[in-house]
Amino acid sequence: MSQFPWNYTNLFNGSFINANEIPWYYIPTWVSITSPIAVILLYLIGSIHIFRKTIQHINNRISLKIITVYILVFIPIDLWILFIIINSVFYDGWRHLFFLYPLIIIGSIYGIIYIRSIFPKNIMDRLVYALLVLILLSPIISIVKLHPYQHIYFNKLISKENNSIRQNWEIDYWGLSYKEGFEKLKIISKGNPIFVKIENSPGIDNCKLVDENKTNFVIVDSISDADYFITNYRFHPQEYNYNKIDSIYIQGSCILGIYKLKNN
Repeated sequence: MSQFPWNYTNLFNGSFINANEIPWYYIPTWVSITSPIAVILLYLIGSIHIFRKTIQHINNRISLKIITVYILVFIPIDLWILFIIINSVFYDGWRHLFFLYPLIIIGSIYGIIYIRSIFPKNIMDRLVYALLVLILLSPIISIVKLHPYQHIYFNKLISKENNSIRQNWEIDYWGLSYKEGFEKLKIISKGNPIFVKIENSPGIDNCKLVDENKTNFVIVDSISDADYFITNYRFHPQEYNYNKIDSIYIQGSCILGIYKLKNN
């Protein structure tokens, strides 16, 4: 990925940083705030357990099973270190590394196995089941609540008040919320064509999906020619000084705003 420079910025902890100059803690931070906390803690426990077990048997023959597990569990850490060394480019959070998440889950499972091994069996059976319910139930509830915007999941390690997520982190960079926004605008237009200024290209694509016959919306380049302005706040997390008439809120942050520009 270092061979594919991207001359844009990522919103990271309230600041726009160059995508070609990502700090070493960029990936660990994103993984930590967008994964269930229980999964992260269990992964750390499982990783430490496997590492210690490997060190203890370093002078003995290590089974193929342990070697396989070791490789799988530590691939996320190894790749993170590699990306730091080669100064890799990342676009929009850590979406290019989502393929590593199943390996993090494997590490979490070994975390549960280790916890179970250090307590009496009758106590741990109940605790293991409780942990499994916690790990599985929390993400499922979040997915249901956030649908269709489950890709904007953030855990409790960060604030979700007063547009905090939008002002500090990348959110709906693919512009999925535009579809719902244009469906709202379509109702507002009552079948009459309206002039719309769209913030970025994902909005234009979603406009075409909602208005296939091109009878409801006329896309304009200048905001002075528009009746309405619609945005997912990409590269502009601050509020606009226009008359907001509708919006979509997820986890305490407005991920899409619809503004009326003219009083006609």
